[in-house]
Amino acid sequence: MNNKPNSNPIQSEHREARQLVQSAFNLAQQLSIRTVIIQADEMSDVRLIQKMELTQRLIWLVRKEEFDLPADISAEQKQLQIPDTGLSRMSQIKIGLFLAIFNGFLEIEETVLCVCGVAGSERLDTILIANPKRDFPWLESVKFDGRVPLLATKTFARLIDIALRIAAEGREGRPVGTAFVLGSQSELRPHLRQLVLNPFAGHRPNRRDVQAPNMVDTIREFAALDGAFVVSRTGKFISAGTYLDASSSRIKLRSGLGARHRAAASITAVTNSVSIVVSSSSRHVTVFHQGRILLELEEARDK
Repeated sequence: MNNKPNSNPIQSEHREARQLVQSAFNLAQQLSIRTVIIQADEMSDVRLIQKMELTQRLIWLVRKEEFDLPADISAEQKQLQIPDTGLSRMSQIKIGLFLAIFNGFLEIEETVLCVCGVAGSERLDTILIANPKRDFPWLESVKFDGRVPLLATKTFARLIDIALRIAAEGREGRPVGTAFVLGSQSELRPHLRQLVLNPFAGHRPNRRDVQAPNMVDTIREFAALDGAFVVSRTGKFISAGTYLDASSSRIKLRSGLGARHRAAASITAVTNSVSIVVSSSSRHVTVFHQGRILLELEEARDK
């Protein structure tokens, strides 16, 4: 009897992934779960899915922009871009569920099966069953009327990506805390007060666009300023170093969240806006809407 471990780790991992994927879809079938979310980047070979006879809908989570799913994958399958940063397994699933719901790919009451792994490992290792409304209290605070437009935009996704990069990398090796507010400039204006000369003033719109390739480095430098970044609905930075002058009796934050979180929550309570806060102490990224926490993301501790 040969009890030697498999000498080819690539073959071993491929076999493990194949077995995990097969088990995941069998479980979904047994539980009548019709949607499966799977991290494409953690599959060494996405053709494993193509070889299966699927009855479930697939939502692919993709971190790398250059990642291309095979052309013959069903058009009914959805693809979502999530930030290419070292998030924990649960944070990757949270952001995936969040974006799936606000892009209309998933119902809040729907139970889904998720297959994931450590970011960057290219190895699936975890099966998770989730029901967004039941398991994630950050969704219960949203007054759903179909979608929340601000949350189903490339601007919001890009700001999350920038915030996560700032949280993970800091500035010159040191942790940085900052906040972003996304909303209508005319609605936000009464609640904004400039603390310093606005570094974005006078620059052309394309130089202030959140999608600009060098924007992460620019934001990293301005993050040292007190105050928040303000971003228009069209994805242009309006200001930095901006004081958020809003208060609301509706704000109830748990212990450990400070003045920056309170200000960011308050402005979303009095305007139709979304705020994103980077904590310098925990390096968590928190999203507020309607004065409440919608989403909390943390970097991977198991990389």
